Amino acid sequence: MKNISYLLTTAILVVLPWFWIPKGFVYTSEEPNFINYDIKLEKASTMWTKDNGFGSAGDPSNQSLLIPSAIFYGTMRGLGVDRSSTQKLFISFIFLSLATGFGLFSSLFTKNNFIKSIGLLIYLFNFYTVASLGYTAKMIQLILMPPIFYLAYKYLKTRELRYVLQSYIWMFIFQGVFTNLPLATTSLSIYFLAFLYYLFSERNWTVKRVLRDFLILILSIVPILVHHFIVYRTVLVAIQEKPNLFIFSAIGTPLSLLFQLRGAWWEKSGHLGIYYFNLWGFYRHLLTIISTTIAVGTIVSCSVKMT
Repeated sequence: MKNISYLLTTAILVVLPWFWIPKGFVYTSEEPNFINYDIKLEKASTMWTKDNGFGSAGDPSNQSLLIPSAIFYGTMRGLGVDRSSTQKLFISFIFLSLATGFGLFSSLFTKNNFIKSIGLLIYLFNFYTVASLGYTAKMIQLILMPPIFYLAYKYLKTRELRYVLQSYIWMFIFQGVFTNLPLATTSLSIYFLAFLYYLFSERNWTVKRVLRDFLILILSIVPILVHHFIVYRTVLVAIQEKPNLFIFSAIGTPLSLLFQLRGAWWEKSGHLGIYYFNLWGFYRHLLTIISTTIAVGTIVSCSVKMT
């Protein structure tokens, strides 16, 4: 089999959590529900209504985490799997999804499965990814970005509707990214990056056709976007009614804070000169910003030339 090296690498990654976490123990993180997401099914499977008052008010930290986190945990718990094994299975699912998506993405640039495997290991074991374990929105964003780029590009190039369907399926399964609006915004921007990549890398296109195809691609995920707009609407209403309770909000927030690859608004806050996110000093350093920009620009330029 030509892809044996990538399959072997993926298999090793999938079983890693079973060696990391001792039997009977769970991994705790900044997100308290990382050990029991199934509790979301009890408190957020229905939404509050002014007429009957059933369920809880829509909130991105509840309803937006139902899929996939709460559904996965609830299913495993329903089958009698203990919390320790449930969490390990969930992390294995995350790693499998990440490897699958990255495999699709990397196939745009190389057919060498050994190179794909090395790229996967770098993508998975860089500091950002490791630090994101247990932070749902970050994990899902890392899963979504590669396959969304691949599927958007492939649809624009081939116009085969199966890529639109696959894009919807990926977004539906991992819609938990909407629990964090900045990361969801960045994840959705991958559609536009794939669109721009297609324009620069391909020559046989017309403005009318490519805009129509891109519109079809975006419209395919509108049902998911509408659902989470409804969830966020209760937050917007609360902001309007009691603005003093919300220090940071999407409304009125600078675009530089809304559109970011890491974390949320409050991570730039701190106390006595100590940031909530202790690596913020590194990320904001001018040398880090310049070197990252040059590296990304070089990779994109080389990729366009190669294609």
